[in-house]
Amino acid sequence: MNILQLTFHTSPFNEVGKNDGGGMSIYVQQISKHLSDNHNITVVTGEKAESFKDNNLEFISLNIFESNLNVEDKEVYLQEFKNKLAESLDLKSFDVIHAHYWLSGLIAKELSNEFDIPFVFTSHSLGVFLDGYNKERVDCEKIVMTSANLVTASSEFENMLICETYNVDENKIKKIIPGVDKKIFSPDSSVEKENIFLSIGRIQEQKGQLKTLEFLNSFRKIENNFKCYFDRKYSFLLFFIQASGYANSNSFTSPSCFNMGGAGSLSLSANTQIKNPAVFNHSRGLTTSIVKYPALINSQSV
Repeated sequence: MNILQLTFHTSPFNEVGKNDGGGMSIYVQQISKHLSDNHNITVVTGEKAESFKDNNLEFISLNIFESNLNVEDKEVYLQEFKNKLAESLDLKSFDVIHAHYWLSGLIAKELSNEFDIPFVFTSHSLGVFLDGYNKERVDCEKIVMTSANLVTASSEFENMLICETYNVDENKIKKIIPGVDKKIFSPDSSVEKENIFLSIGRIQEQKGQLKTLEFLNSFRKIENNFKCYFDRKYSFLLFFIQASGYANSNSFTSPSCFNMGGAGSLSLSANTQIKNPAVFNHSRGLTTSIVKYPALINSQSV
């Protein structure tokens, strides 16, 4: 099968934890890598990056915009991306399109209509969580999901949200709970625990690091003997915990309001034996994952 993966707004093979390179990047990397064992995978982005081909996996950058450009400023390049995509690839040769994020979804919808190719949509985040409720984006997301042949959800909460808020037929939603790469995330029982708060997530305003600081400022009234580390790569599944020496953390925080599945939190807690209180600003998407991975049941969400 020939599969086209669209990641218009960010390159999944650029540095994670920087600009718009985050959990979605790792997601696309991993599914592309594993799918290429039995299928031909082509991943295309508009972000400037180095293209490559590795057996059945081909990555193509159309080199349209710089990686540090704001997402809002990338929208104007959608038509150019579509035009260059048609010039660079034989789009009729693809059996299915998988679009990541709503901007790619808009392109996939048009290509699907023009070439009669089914497409799958994964949101990775949703406009309903944005301050001020971005109606234009939400409307576009609804159009994309209504048009898609299949929509993925990372948790029962996201499944419910897509059904009820976006009025998408539940029969076209496929719930795929985030996995844990146990080859990378492994516990070290010999490491002594310390009073360390580990805040995970890409360093951006919407990821909520300021909320962690507010929490710790209040927590100091109870206990002042602790350290706090902020690591932008801890929400991504390809980062070695032992390499950073944080396996001795007693607690961790995931302050983002946008984590639909909480894959980073899940992987960190399930495989590093951090089973003391965990602080989440938004944990509804994690509940499904916690049920799947019993190692998390001893953790607390406050």
